[in-house]
Amino acid sequence: MTDTRDDVAAAIVRYLEAHPDAADTAEGVRDSWLGRSGASLSDVNTALERLVRLGNVERIQRGTAAVFRARRAG
Repeated sequence: MTDTRDDVAAAIVRYLEAHPDAADTAEGVRDSWLGRSGASLSDVNTALERLVRLGNVERIQRGTAAVFRARRAG
């Protein structure tokens, strides 16, 4: 069985492929990007951190909030 966080990470990558300029907090990713997936915030955070480590996503600190977006070339 596939790990839920793998499914969440794959959904995030698909969303960013369709919306390359998207950027949001983990909560926004869960609520807007993943729609009705039912993913927990914990699974979304784990998936985002995995994608950051893999270089697919970058984290930008905006005050106390972290915003995630597709890694920019260059």
